Amino acid sequence: MEPGKALQGNLDPAILLAPWDEIERRAKDVIGRGSDGRGARLQPGHGVLPATNPDVLARLTDLVHEASAREPAGS
Repeated sequence: MEPGKALQGNLDPAILLAPWDEIERRAKDVIGRGSDGRGARLQPGHGVLPATNPDVLARLTDLVHEASAREPAGS
C-alpha cells in the first residue's frame, strides 16, 4: 500500500459471528498490519451483519481502543 493511504473494510463481517478467540486473532492481525505505519485500520467490510451480537461489537471496540492506546504517538 502507498504511504499516506488508509485501508478500510479489512475485517470480514462474518468473522464477528465466530467464537471470540477467532475474532480476537483476526482483529489483532489487522491491527498489527496497521502498526507498520501504512494506514491499515480495523473496520468490518460492508458494515455489520444483523445477526451480530452487540456485545461482540463492544468487546471488539474495547480491543481496538486498548491496542490504539499502546501505539506510539504519531503512528
